[in-house]
Amino acid sequence: IHGSLDHPDQPDIDAIKMFVGQIPRSWAEDQLQELFNPYGAIYEINILRDRSQNPPQSKGQCVLTTHTHTGGGHPEGSCVGAKSSFLWACWLCR
Repeated sequence: IHGSLDHPDQPDIDAIKMFVGQIPRSWAEDQLQELFNPYGAIYEINILRDRSQNPPQSKGQCVLTTHTHTGGGHPEGSCVGAKSSFLWACWLCR
């Protein structure tokens, strides 16, 4: 079950945030959602942007929040790793 009884749309208390680097700067949230959805329910994707550019440009990095820690979100069962040149690290597990 995701979230609490009061807020079922919120992630669980043990939800994880993963830093993902080396993503194509041209990618949008929907492309990252498609890539990581097979590993577990994604709550939020925040692409890090260089605000000194007009309009702000992607830095090729994002922070991905899953709904649960135990329900997936770790590609290939690893909390730190690489897949197809993308790097990720679970902030709670490192």
